[in-house]
Amino acid sequence: MSSPGGGSVCALITAFAAALTAMIASLGKAGQSLDAKSRVEQAQALRMTLLNDMQRDSDSFAAFVAARCMPGGEARDLAIEEQRGKHAIP
Repeated sequence: MSSPGGGSVCALITAFAAALTAMIASLGKAGQSLDAKSRVEQAQALRMTLLNDMQRDSDSFAAFVAARCMPGGEARDLAIEEQRGKHAIP
């Protein structure tokens, strides 16, 4: 069972780890090597992907909550189902 905001929290914590990885990889003489520069670029790209996923997760949850706040009935049920499928991250 998932919990609201769980995906965003995971993405944020992992983005912090990627930022720390990029910072450490760029330190000292080791940070001057092509391998270290490549790792920094990979970590930064991962961080940006995770932050974008975090925003998508937040947007998805907000849309789902908005659908659930609609007056009851078939239109509400359809809106909820649409939001479930539309914003799912595979």
